[in-house]
Amino acid sequence: MKHSKLVDDPAVLQSFLNDNIWGKRYYHDLFPLKFSPRITVKYRVADKGAQVAAEVTAFGAEAPLKSRETADVKFMDLSPIRVKRVMNEDDIVEYKDLLAQPQTPEKDIMDFIFDDVKFVYDAVEARREYLALRALGTFTISTTDMAIAYNPEMPLQTTIDYNLAAAHKRVLLTATTSRRWGTGSVSQIQPITDF
Repeated sequence: MKHSKLVDDPAVLQSFLNDNIWGKRYYHDLFPLKFSPRITVKYRVADKGAQVAAEVTAFGAEAPLKSRETADVKFMDLSPIRVKRVMNEDDIVEYKDLLAQPQTPEKDIMDFIFDDVKFVYDAVEARREYLALRALGTFTISTTDMAIAYNPEMPLQTTIDYNLAAAHKRVLLTATTSRRWGTGSVSQIQPITDF
């Protein structure tokens, strides 16, 4: 296979993605991904109460219609997760040199090309992991704080609130030996050693 064909062949990229060993992330187990062709999300905020029970009916009779107990149905647009990496002049010259040398091992060229693919994949996975752990830790997912801190030009700023009752939210109030828990707000930069 000629070196110039490595980049254009989708099978080569798929092979790289299949064979690479990716880091373990928690969000795959906690929030399994589900494909959706839409860029909008509809989610229900459940209401509290007893579980709906099925009715006992006669044979051939129609079952009574039960409604979904929800406090609210919310809609939002999905925020894309993006990352960009560019080659500077030195990288381009190095790449051209690798292609020009007939004795260059194919692995060197593959590593050079797919280092960017791995970087992009890992960056997106890291952001997904952050969002999942934030949802578990604060019961909200907010893109507003990320937009201000990392990307001021982010057009879409959204908050998903799981509406957990304040009485059920507990945070560590004192990090001493007494380890007292209570209601309050979570510190964003609290050291893990406090726990």
